[in-house]
Amino acid sequence: MFSVLYVDDEPDLLELGKLFLENSGKFSVTTAVSATEGLQLAAREQIDLILSDYQMPGMDGIAFLKEIRAQYPNLPFILFTGRGREEVVIEAINSGADFYLQKGGDVRSQFAELAHKITIAVERRQAVNALRDSEQRLADIINFLPDATFAIDTEGTVIAWNRAIEDVTGVPASEMIGKGDHAYAIPFYGHHRELLIDLVLESEEAIQRGRYAIVKKEGDVLIAETSAAQVRGVKKVFYCKASLLYNKDGNVVGAIESIRDITEARHAEDELRAAYEQITASEEELREQYDELKSHQDQMRLANEQITAQDEELRGQYEEMVYLQKQTDESQQMLQQVLNTVPARVFWKDMELQYLGCNEPFARDAGFSMPADLIGKTDFDMGWKEQAEAYRVDDRRVIETGIPKIGYEEPQTTPDGNRIWLRTSKIPLRDSGGKILGILGTYEDITSTVEAKEKLRLLKISVDRAYDEVFWLDFEGNIIYVNDSACRITGFPREELLGMKIYSLDPDFPPEVWNKFIVDLRRQGTLLFTTRHRKKDGTIINVEIMTSYAAEGTREFSFAFARDITARMREQEDLKVAYEQLAAGQQALRESEEMYRSVIENIQDIFYRTDLNGNIILSSPSALTLLGYSSLDEVLGKPIASFFYQPEKRGDLLRILSKKGKIEDYEVQLKRKDGTPVWVSTNSHYYLGPDGSITGVEGVYRDISRRHEIEEGLLAANEKLTAQTRELRARLEELEKAD
Repeated sequence: MFSVLYVDDEPDLLELGKLFLENSGKFSVTTAVSATEGLQLAAREQIDLILSDYQMPGMDGIAFLKEIRAQYPNLPFILFTGRGREEVVIEAINSGADFYLQKGGDVRSQFAELAHKITIAVERRQAVNALRDSEQRLADIINFLPDATFAIDTEGTVIAWNRAIEDVTGVPASEMIGKGDHAYAIPFYGHHRELLIDLVLESEEAIQRGRYAIVKKEGDVLIAETSAAQVRGVKKVFYCKASLLYNKDGNVVGAIESIRDITEARHAEDELRAAYEQITASEEELREQYDELKSHQDQMRLANEQITAQDEELRGQYEEMVYLQKQTDESQQMLQQVLNTVPARVFWKDMELQYLGCNEPFARDAGFSMPADLIGKTDFDMGWKEQAEAYRVDDRRVIETGIPKIGYEEPQTTPDGNRIWLRTSKIPLRDSGGKILGILGTYEDITSTVEAKEKLRLLKISVDRAYDEVFWLDFEGNIIYVNDSACRITGFPREELLGMKIYSLDPDFPPEVWNKFIVDLRRQGTLLFTTRHRKKDGTIINVEIMTSYAAEGTREFSFAFARDITARMREQEDLKVAYEQLAAGQQALRESEEMYRSVIENIQDIFYRTDLNGNIILSSPSALTLLGYSSLDEVLGKPIASFFYQPEKRGDLLRILSKKGKIEDYEVQLKRKDGTPVWVSTNSHYYLGPDGSITGVEGVYRDISRRHEIEEGLLAANEKLTAQTRELRARLEELEKAD
């Protein structure tokens, strides 16, 4: 039911309009006798449409419309007035009126037209709002995507530019949306050029000729990697993925591309690969040195056994030992170089948790230039002193228990005050006899991974708590994920839904339909359709499904949003019935008007209607026969007084009408086209408009010329008889005198 605010300074018309509109069952009408009262009601009540008169004291309908548009720009507004001037209509439409309807004519047909326009105005505004909400939801989803993402229409105009791509390029969406001619390539390459998104519709040959070294095509999706981009003066490596956008009819309406910055990942892979190669080479060299050292140690042991007898040989062995010690020092130095090369941070502490050493990356993280600068210092001397006590608690636990703590996550404050996340491992530092001497630790910076997990967590919360139902299904029809709304709307607990197949929930999707559906989904990528869901209590609800194709390795999935549209479909059915009723009413009205027209056209007497100025606005065709005219065009629009044989008699008629309110059997002469008079008798009364005001005069003229001829003949005969009688009486008197 639509809530209508009806504003008019005439209470009787308000009551009539309220009665007619509410009688249809489609409208709830609140009335106000002034625009000021209407503004107060609009501020505190839920209103679907405002219906207003134009001419009102204080604030007229146009000023009221402008105030409503300023406060409620999306609220439908219909101007319903007796004023029909063209400038009023133009000003109303320019000020934002949805419709303009002039009062007058048959009341039933007028209010039927008004009800129809109210329905159209409200439903049109609701449709616009629903579209705006849908577009906003889509924009919000795109904005929540962690990857830099943008979309274009079929003309190449940018229609979406999410927050992630704003962060990557430094270009806000307000500057990019609406631009074409490959403007979206400028932040990445500095000039207009094609991106992966432009190749989605191209042939395989055209794709291979493109600017991407590695391109993979999976259905309508293109995947590529490029290292040619340069964003904000920094060379970048991007992983790109582009696909087509379809409307509900399966027609292509644009394309979308997501861009992931994998520069650091590629650099890390290169560095790690180089480090592993260097470590492998160093390990081989160390192994050779260790074998050599072991050989020397064996020789030293033999020399010690012979030291008493071979002093000279002992001296030689001592010199050799010095040489070996030097080699050992060099080996330790090489080990330090290896530690300095690997990307992982390495450190070791004594039993008092003072630093004994570290590699160079760790020293730089701590804000020092060389590892030697840290020796003897504690965590309280580092940039991460806020976390120092927490670090030392972990250190003591490892030392006291002798149990390593491997691969755990913890925060760290850098010397410049930034907060990062680490993946840390700590083990006891032991001597050759197994005695614990301190602690040995390593860590790696996993800030980007932690942040990605946090974004993923927030995205999951958003999906879990989304108003619409959300489902993940594999291509065997198993439900593998549902959000809170899916449980709330269907009435099934989450555990029960996750053990079901789609066939159990959707009566319109038996296995054979599902198999055809997944073929279409693979081909089109996205599908929009309506179907039904069976709730736990057996109730069937209508739902609208937006589902997208997703793949992970060899597994394929359907990711679907479902919206309960049961109420909407019921409203559409009600609207259909209302339209059918309206059509039936309009047909009855046409039949009534046709019957009225038939009566007017076939009446023998003259039916007429004049406006307040006395001009004829309606006449039956019988006037042509009586007055000798060939077309009603010669009659309509003319002053009725001009058809009186004595025009001043029109004034006499109006005076009687004003005094008595009606005229009955009033005889007057009309003038034929040839100027001759004709006697008529009229019954006339005032014609009232819908608001009860006098808008003219209407009535019937009856031809009584024959009756007048008879009356005149009788009068002449009577006069002749009287004269003959008088003459006869005179002769009789003469005869009597003669006798």
